[in-house]
Amino acid sequence: MPSASSLFKIFVTASIGLSALVNAVPTSTFEGRALSFNPLNVNLQPIEKRDGFSAINPRTNAQRMAQGLPLLKPKRFSPFDRRTQPSSCIPSTVTGTIAVQDTSGGSQGYVSATTNGFGEYVLTTDSTAALTVTFTILCDTTTPVAISADNTNIPSYPFFGGVVGFSSTDNDLEPGSPNYVYIAGSASQSAALAPPQSSSNAFTAATGIPEDYENTIWYYTPGTGQLTPVWINSDGTPATTILAETQNILLLTGDYNSFQNSFGPTTELNFFFTA
Repeated sequence: MPSASSLFKIFVTASIGLSALVNAVPTSTFEGRALSFNPLNVNLQPIEKRDGFSAINPRTNAQRMAQGLPLLKPKRFSPFDRRTQPSSCIPSTVTGTIAVQDTSGGSQGYVSATTNGFGEYVLTTDSTAALTVTFTILCDTTTPVAISADNTNIPSYPFFGGVVGFSSTDNDLEPGSPNYVYIAGSASQSAALAPPQSSSNAFTAATGIPEDYENTIWYYTPGTGQLTPVWINSDGTPATTILAETQNILLLTGDYNSFQNSFGPTTELNFFFTA
């Protein structure tokens, strides 16, 4: 039996097809399905009014400082953790912005602190409007990390990661499929190397459409500062993950050409952490 999320998508997708006929709204198709990068004719809700949790219990030190609250206590590593790590290595927490480049090294600006109405992160060329993020550089760089968004306009969803795209057929990024994932905020940190999970996220808060998410997906490369996302598919395997933008909105996909053929002009990107 189809899930509630799938049935909701079928209903909205059918509505998109009708809207395209009545209102001449351009859409694309894939395997006979009408596609829209974001849902059409949806009454977007103010995201922060749907969940004021962070205003009561802010999750990051930057948010707590802004509200005049004491800082969170530092996390302590167990003796077992210290024994399994090189004695010369101490994990460090860093704060900075995310510079964005295309694959030729051309600057595309920064990740913006202000999302669009769907709770999706976008690009900005204004460095003063850039998103400030915090994460821990681990001794084992083969382990993904979670990134906290410190000055985002959606502080109830402080974890910077991926939310499954509205027109994706399932939660997986694969060759030959235009499936995609929004770069968006979520309320809770997901487990590392785990498939998508269901919980509160900014896209769902804005649209009422349930979508799954992951956010412990970022690999940091010392020296270059590159932040590389790796999405985990439903079967627990890492997907070929391509970072890109379309319509200035940041996303992940598993097949650049298939996505671009379905949704229009797209630019492949790289993220670089800048302290």
